Amino acid sequence: MLTTHCSSVAIEGVVRLLSSPSVYDDDSAEVEVIETHLSYVFLSRLHALKIKKPVHFEFVDFTTIGLRKDACEEEVRLNRRWADDVYYGVFPVTKEMNGQLAFDGAGLPVEWAVSMRRLRKEDSLDLLICERRLTANQEQTLADHLVAKTMQLPQGEISPTDYVAKVRTQQQANTQSLLRHAGNNEHHRILRVHSALANFLWTQREVFETRVANGRVVEGHGDLRPEHIYMESPPQIIDGIEFSRALRTLDILDELCFLEVECERIGGHRLSAAIDEAYQHHFDDRPPKGLVAFYKAYRATVRAKVEALRLSQIQNVVDKALLRDLRNHLVYADFYAQQLGRPWIIVVCGLMGTGKSTLARSIAEAAGADLLQTDVIRKLLIGTCETPASYGGGNYRQLLRQQVYDRLLKDAADALDSGRSVIADGTFLTNSLRQDLFAIARSRMAPILFVRCKTPRVNTISRLQKRNESSESESEARPDLYDQQAAEEEKFNSAYPAVEIPTIDPVHHQVETVRREFKAVVS
Repeated sequence: MLTTHCSSVAIEGVVRLLSSPSVYDDDSAEVEVIETHLSYVFLSRLHALKIKKPVHFEFVDFTTIGLRKDACEEEVRLNRRWADDVYYGVFPVTKEMNGQLAFDGAGLPVEWAVSMRRLRKEDSLDLLICERRLTANQEQTLADHLVAKTMQLPQGEISPTDYVAKVRTQQQANTQSLLRHAGNNEHHRILRVHSALANFLWTQREVFETRVANGRVVEGHGDLRPEHIYMESPPQIIDGIEFSRALRTLDILDELCFLEVECERIGGHRLSAAIDEAYQHHFDDRPPKGLVAFYKAYRATVRAKVEALRLSQIQNVVDKALLRDLRNHLVYADFYAQQLGRPWIIVVCGLMGTGKSTLARSIAEAAGADLLQTDVIRKLLIGTCETPASYGGGNYRQLLRQQVYDRLLKDAADALDSGRSVIADGTFLTNSLRQDLFAIARSRMAPILFVRCKTPRVNTISRLQKRNESSESESEARPDLYDQQAAEEEKFNSAYPAVEIPTIDPVHHQVETVRREFKAVVS
């Protein structure tokens, strides 16, 4: 593989060359140049050339000429499955003996370009929808064509477990990228959508795993949007993802939901319904409404992330159209995310040293929920007690303890009101404290589950001794206080939905037990 880097100066020279009408043999008066976050596209009267930018994001690496050449070749190979006579091949931009750049010359390749037949803009699906020119007959033709093409796709080579992990990883990456690049004004919406998507993926894991087991995951297009479809006869579909097999290995429903939500966003609700109906008929598949909403919300965040990345590449310019599209995609993501169920509370409680915080952190990470911990809140409000105190003394005096729980209750209510789920980590020794949290959940129609952590006394004492020797724990609990706290714990009110977890089990087993129990509560 070639490893020569194309510098920013070199790429500018390539852009200037390919922007010249003299490169093309079609009597073009001018060349239209389109820039995306990953590429430059050059449109003459009859032809299109496309080069990759020398960029590196978390999902793609185009930093060497060899990587860009490989991507160009893969683009042609993959997209010929979707388009009949559009992709001509891959050609070099060369540096000639006289130092000048040439397209498909005899010199040293300094860049590679995909060569294509130019498709008519007036035939593009996005324009047809926006201008209300798409006919019912065209809608049905496209829906049937998409399903027929999809039925020919190879099966995705991925296990059910790996597929769920892949979706989770990609969804988390979308969220982190949006938080970095989308602007502070959108953070609440981004976190609300993230919470809903992560919650659904965690609680409904079996739905996704069954899709893989039933052959619903394929190596598909990966970027099926209206602007990539041209209504010729037959329809031509371009610009599938070439740089990542992982991103184009996806549920057929996910692939089609991507197109559906993009059509809906610009007014193509009738086409979206036609695609959905054709899919269900030809595949004999009636997916849960929640799964459809998940995929549509997820795909809207993917587009929002791309637009946020594009905005981050623009220097000293505010692209109002791009900013509008970013916000519009987040609104759609939020709309569908709210169909995934109400935010909820899981209360991880029990005596000191029973593994509450370890379990709470693990659930919060798996479910994408806000983690509220009394030990952390106590240090934020009060600080750390410099000398060991007796039980009920120091930072654990009744008045101070109530302040800590009051803050946790307020933060939990605020999170639920903002649409985010909550993991509450604390002892919750009394039914009064449990009732306060139960009332917050009930008043907001939020599902709630109390997770009671139980460990044999000898194991707990050993844990507390080891914890006291470490400086990493937020807790000030000590072995000599354990029995006093155990005597204070009130019997659980049977009205509260609860599950008892033996925390001597491996943590992943504990999390799975909580997930199954909570899924039953939500159902």
